[in-house]
Amino acid sequence: MRIPDLTPFTYGTPVVEGEVAVGWLDGDEIETTGLVEPKRVRRLVIDRLTFAAGHLRSGHEYWMGIHTCSFCDGPMKPLRADGRALWGNGEFRVRGADGTVYVAPTLVAHYVEAHHYLPPREYIDAVLLGDFIEQPRDLSPDHLVVGTEPAPDELRNTLGSGLELVLIERQPWDDESPRPMLALQLGGRVHGPWDGSLDGARRALAEPHIDVLR
Repeated sequence: MRIPDLTPFTYGTPVVEGEVAVGWLDGDEIETTGLVEPKRVRRLVIDRLTFAAGHLRSGHEYWMGIHTCSFCDGPMKPLRADGRALWGNGEFRVRGADGTVYVAPTLVAHYVEAHHYLPPREYIDAVLLGDFIEQPRDLSPDHLVVGTEPAPDELRNTLGSGLELVLIERQPWDDESPRPMLALQLGGRVHGPWDGSLDGARRALAEPHIDVLR
């Protein structure tokens, strides 16, 4: 999905009034390319964007699906933050010195690093300022618990005897089909998604919990 830079962000529900879009690229070419200079500033911008993409997503944003990079010739290698792969599965916000709130997809760091996408100067300044916005979580209308069962013994013995496997579905919009997701439940709170491994369970439980309908 392409939204021109510095135009109103109208996809989904706004967190604050007057949000503008940055980095929503799609198609065959990137219109604005170049390198953030100097090099040390470029590295700082990429590091901050990678961190924000991994930690400041709106909830988990899995209701947006997974968007891979349309500019990579082969399979893209995701950026990683704290051992987690960062795909095109969400958005995050940063506020500029003048109060403007910029909304970018989680892939923006990949675009800057791998494809030399050059964001607007106003956005770079906002990233350097570092006023990232933690978004409110509101997934309850979209996620429904459809089944639970005790977790495997290895997980319960390591992470807690009350650990359960939970199958949740993101309820469809329009003509879409429900999207199932395997998650974990501990202490009445659902965390996910879970990839089936012990390390993946630890990562899932470290994530903020997902609000669900039961």
